[in-house]
Parts: sequence; structure tokens; C-alpha cells
Amino acid sequence: MAMETVTFILLMLTTMVRREVEKVKNEVMVVFIMLEIKAILLVKTFSLKLDYNKNLKNYGELIAYKEYYQELLKDSPSNDYLKSKLASVQLEIQLVSGLITKQKLEIARLKKFKLEVIGGMIE
Repeated sequence: MAMETVTFILLMLTTMVRREVEKVKNEVMVVFIMLEIKAILLVKTFSLKLDYNKNLKNYGELIAYKEYYQELLKDSPSNDYLKSKLASVQLEIQLVSGLITKQKLEIARLKKFKLEVIGGMIE
């Protein structure tokens, strides 16, 4: 009878330990998944910021070209070549401006999502 009781207690303890190990294993997996998501978000945000900074630089250069062509057109307002170059630069400015706005929104969205992920990790 004592042997059966000891066997039963050992079986119960083994079952309890297995359950706890499974819980810890699941929690560790969740943490690793959250860390992986956070790493992906950091890389994506960094890449987006690099593109954003490059576009800001391009925007500044385009504004300088626009002002340059406007100055040249003051001297010869009937020059069609300068007019077409100015129109081309103005179109590029609009495109880059749209890209910059889109990238700003995407960076803000990623930052918000990253904060939610970190908040989820803390809970």
C-alpha cells in the first residue's frame, strides 16, 4: 500500500512538473517571438528613416534647382528649355514631397506599433 501511495505521489509530482515546464516553455516562446517582431520593426524603421533622410536631402536639392531655374528665367523669360526644366523640377518636388509625407506617416505608424509590442511584452 505504501509503495502504491509513493508511486501515485511521484506520478502527480511528475505531472505537475511537466505542466509547469510546458507553461514556462510557452512563455519563453512568446518572449522570443515578441523580440523577433521588435527586431524586425527596428530594422524596418531604420531603413525607412534612411530613405526619409535621403528624400529630404533630394528635396532640398530640388528646391535649390527650382530657385536656380527661376533666376535664369528672369533673365530670359521666353527660353522654352528653361521653362521645361523648371516644370520638370517642380514635378519632382511634388513627387518627393508626397514620398516624404508617406514615409513620415509610415514611421509614426511603426513607432506606435513598436510601442504596442513593447507594452505587450511588459504585460
